[in-house]
Amino acid sequence: MTKTTDINQTTLLAISCLLKQGKHIDRTSTMVAMMTVFICCVSIFLKISFIEIIGSLSLISLMLWLIQKYYSIRTSIDTDLFSYLAANSQSANERINELDDCFSRLILKKKNNSNWLKRQKGALNLLKKQLVFFIAQVILFFIVLVSLFFNL
Repeated sequence: MTKTTDINQTTLLAISCLLKQGKHIDRTSTMVAMMTVFICCVSIFLKISFIEIIGSLSLISLMLWLIQKYYSIRTSIDTDLFSYLAANSQSANERINELDDCFSRLILKKKNNSNWLKRQKGALNLLKKQLVFFIAQVILFFIVLVSLFFNL
């Protein structure tokens, strides 16, 4: 049985590859946000009677996009860090301590020596949160799209 403080290159690469999917989620989310704004503009141009509803749903969708963007940025940082650690896996424990010191000096994170399993779960939870907000954004987009087409 391995210790949770042991770090191997395969685990680092696997986490890094999973986190890289956040970039694809972010790009798709940005496209959905632009399409939502387009639909809102089209409904204004067509003078749809329920523009308030479409506008409100579009605004909520854009807020979800901003929240998703926040998680995307955090996921991107973790992706770079895990990739860096995977490239330097022989001295990963030293690098993690150096990163902890750096983050505490920059006041980005409290100085604590959390175990490696907790760090992995935290990074993957960021990706899950990003995905949840993206899915909510897509659902709202389709609600706006369907309501627009059924009321033309």
